[in-house]
Amino acid sequence: MNEEITIGAEGMKIDRDLYRSFQSVVTDDSTIRDFVENMEFENAENYLEENILDKPEEYFTLQKLGKSLELDRKLSVSELLLHAFGHIDRIKSKNECLEEDFEKLEVKTFNNEVKNTIKVDFIEEEILVKPIDYYYTNSIARSSKVMSECRQISKKFLFTGIEKAS
Repeated sequence: MNEEITIGAEGMKIDRDLYRSFQSVVTDDSTIRDFVENMEFENAENYLEENILDKPEEYFTLQKLGKSLELDRKLSVSELLLHAFGHIDRIKSKNECLEEDFEKLEVKTFNNEVKNTIKVDFIEEEILVKPIDYYYTNSIARSSKVMSECRQISKKFLFTGIEKAS
């Protein structure tokens, strides 16, 4: 007998509990715990990637753990470790990260006073784009009636060899 099971929007219980299972595996691992206690986060991250993530025993992946935590963005190994060991109480959403990065940029008030200034170095170089490449990557240009008419005139000219005035 085939029985159909309906899974709600919240997903399966195993998916929701995956992070808790991961957290207990990580915090019970003496090697990672020693690395974190000694503030050797890079070693802890490397150990986690090499010995726990993507292994067939539990098959923890960053993607599955992010889904278990209901994140709307990619999860980093460092955030995962910090959260598992209680150094951060929650992992920020995509919008919170964007707002934080935006606040790091130079903010000027109406009096032209500068607050929270961080110098951002942008690479200044000339970018060469062929007109046809611009056309195919620009959805507004592709849908423009003028551009469509120009393209048709160009095709007629190439086909007949003479320009026909409309």
